[in-house]
Amino acid sequence: MTDNEPKGVGGWLLLFCFGQVLFAPPRAFLEIQRLWERIGPHPFPVVRQIAVIIAVIIVAVTVYGMIVGIIIWIGNKRGRMAARQYLVVRIALTVVLFAMAMGWAYHSFGAVAAKRMALSMISPSALEIGTCLIWFCYFTYSRRVRNTYCEGIES
Repeated sequence: MTDNEPKGVGGWLLLFCFGQVLFAPPRAFLEIQRLWERIGPHPFPVVRQIAVIIAVIIVAVTVYGMIVGIIIWIGNKRGRMAARQYLVVRIALTVVLFAMAMGWAYHSFGAVAAKRMALSMISPSALEIGTCLIWFCYFTYSRRVRNTYCEGIES
């Protein structure tokens, strides 16, 4: 590493930290609020149970992201690995939740309902996966990340 190469928490890395620590909690709150507004006051009991499970998952992933953001922000050497693991978990959860929702819709309401649900969920799911893949590539190939978190480590 030369002296003029980027090192430390700054640039895109700082944006990731801000996103996880400052912007993700309000976004998660709005997602949960929107979820409860969508199901309405008298949903089927199974819909309410699914909504509770999804809300718990949103909170857990948000807390996990905040912890990862803080680990990165303080410059802990485990930051790169923690971020990549977190992003893989988010991708996996998106795929699993999408598949579960499609299976539930198909078995409960038939193919037409599953198709409608798939059409409404495909864009947000693809955006989530795409965003996570971009950040994963950043944490894998960025010079700043390598110089900050992989000093003396072959990566």
